[in-house]
Amino acid sequence: MWRKFGQSARKWASKRPNRKAISAIATLDAAGWASASSGVPLGRPDEVGYDDLLHPKGRWAMRAPKRWRPRKREIFLRDGSDLPGLANRVEYIGSPEHKAVPSFAGQPRLRADASCCPPEISQSTACEWLRSAIRLGAVGAPWEGDFPRYVWHKEGGLVYEGRLVNRQAGTYKGYPLQREEWPDRIEIIYAES
Repeated sequence: MWRKFGQSARKWASKRPNRKAISAIATLDAAGWASASSGVPLGRPDEVGYDDLLHPKGRWAMRAPKRWRPRKREIFLRDGSDLPGLANRVEYIGSPEHKAVPSFAGQPRLRADASCCPPEISQSTACEWLRSAIRLGAVGAPWEGDFPRYVWHKEGGLVYEGRLVNRQAGTYKGYPLQREEWPDRIEIIYAES
């Protein structure tokens, strides 16, 4: 939904009862920079990240909504894939986006929307979990090159998802999933092993 440049942010926000009214009226100066009514420059709208700032062309810009429905996680084996050979080629490198303390992945940069990995899991343990999950066939589509994008390992009452980060090298990062995010047949695969 686009609104013309001349309307105030408060007037627009009052028409949308399900959205918070913003605290300052945002405007654009001649260079296309957003600033509040207090005169404090906020920066370019694409750098600030607020939904209620003006687009450089003088129109309201609304951020695209997050995913409407959760991604469905499905076990998918590609025909003719050599899972034991593939398991020997993968590595776990981790990601600081899922760490709360310094680790082998570097200094922590935990995202607000990311699940936090337990700090007691070492890189070698995670690598073994990744390889055993691939050998069991707990992998998901799409396949990128020779490697599946997703791999799942169940340990105790938790399922960890491995996500391919480099398709040439076969390196993965991993993070725990909530119970409702588990792939459909993951319990069957790990019950049979």
